[in-house]
Amino acid sequence: MAVMWLATAWVMTCMTTPGDAGDQLSEQTRVIVDAFVVCCTDSSRLNDEQNSELISTAASQLADRESAQAFMTTTLGVMYPCFQDAVNALGEEQTGPAIANLNGLADTDNPYLAAQVNYFLARAYIMGDDYDQALPLLDRLTGEMPDQSLFTAESVFLRGVCEAQLLLRGLAIQTLTVFVNQFPEAPERLIVGAKHLIAELQAVEEGSLTDVRDRMALCQRRLQLEYSGTTTQQHQSSIIAMLEILIGRAEESEKNQSQSRNDQRQAGTESSQVGSTQSNVSSTDAASDSFAPEGEGRVGSLDRMRGSHPADTWGQLPPREREKVQNILQENFPDRYRELVEQYFRSFQVDEDR
Repeated sequence: MAVMWLATAWVMTCMTTPGDAGDQLSEQTRVIVDAFVVCCTDSSRLNDEQNSELISTAASQLADRESAQAFMTTTLGVMYPCFQDAVNALGEEQTGPAIANLNGLADTDNPYLAAQVNYFLARAYIMGDDYDQALPLLDRLTGEMPDQSLFTAESVFLRGVCEAQLLLRGLAIQTLTVFVNQFPEAPERLIVGAKHLIAELQAVEEGSLTDVRDRMALCQRRLQLEYSGTTTQQHQSSIIAMLEILIGRAEESEKNQSQSRNDQRQAGTESSQVGSTQSNVSSTDAASDSFAPEGEGRVGSLDRMRGSHPADTWGQLPPREREKVQNILQENFPDRYRELVEQYFRSFQVDEDR
C-alpha cells in the first residue's frame, strides 16, 4: 500500500518531532499527568530530590501534550532503566533489543509503565512490518488503558494503519474516521495522513489489480516473518482466483478487439469495392464512346483501435510500483501463480507496445 511510508516515517521521527504550535495542556491530559505523579511519588523508585523535581516539572513546565508525553516517558526511564534502554534502542532503529527489553517489562504492576510498554512495543513491531503483533497491543492500549496513556490518539491512528496493512479495510476506515473526528488535537501530519489513507482505502475495489497488489505485498511480509499459516494461504488462494478472473477478462477483451479489427477490415474492403463499381458506372455514362479499364479496389492501412481494458489500473501504475509487484512475484510465490501473473503482465505489455 502506498501509504505505508506514513506509518514508518512517523514512527521513526515522532520521538524528536516537536509538537504543533499552539497546543495546550488539556484538562484530560492534566488529569492523567497528575495521577501519574501520584503513582510515581508513592513508589520507592525515586528519592526525595527526584520526587521534588518531578512535582515541580509537572506543575509548571508542561506547556503542551507533547511535552507531557516526553515528561512521562523520561520519568519512567529514570524509574525503570530497562525501559529507557528500550526507548533508546528504538530511537536507533534497533528493534530486536527494544522488543526484548519491552517484553521483559510486560508483567509490570505499574499501570502507566504497562501502557508505555504496549505503545512502544507496538511501534517496534510496526517498524519491522509485523502488524499482526502490533494490532493486539494497540487494541489493548486504546480499549483498556486510555486513562494511563497520553498516546491514545497516536495509538488509534496506528491501529488504523495496522488494519489497513492487514487488509481489514472496513475496520481501518472506521478506526481512522474515529481518529480524525475524536482527536482534533493530534499532530496535523497524522490527521492529514489519516484522511489520505481513508481515501485510498475507499478507492480500492475488491478483485482489482490494486487489491491483488496489496494482497501480494501482505503475503510477502507474512512469509518473510515466517507466518505461513492459514491466513497467508487464504490470501494466496484469493490472489490466484482474482488473477484468473482478471486474465479471463483480459483475454475476452483481446478477443473482442481482434474481432472488431476484423470487422473493420471487412467493412473497408466492401467499401472500396462499392466505390470502384460506382466509379466505373459513372465513367461509362459520361463517355459512352470511350473505354476506361475497370479499376482495382484497394484497402488502405487502418490504425489499430485500442479499446478500453478491464485492468487499465496496471497502465496507470508508476514503473516503480510495477517493478515492486514483479519482484514480489519472482521471490515468494509458487510456479503456477507466477505463470498466471506473468501471463497477465504480458497481455498488458503487448497492448502497450501497439
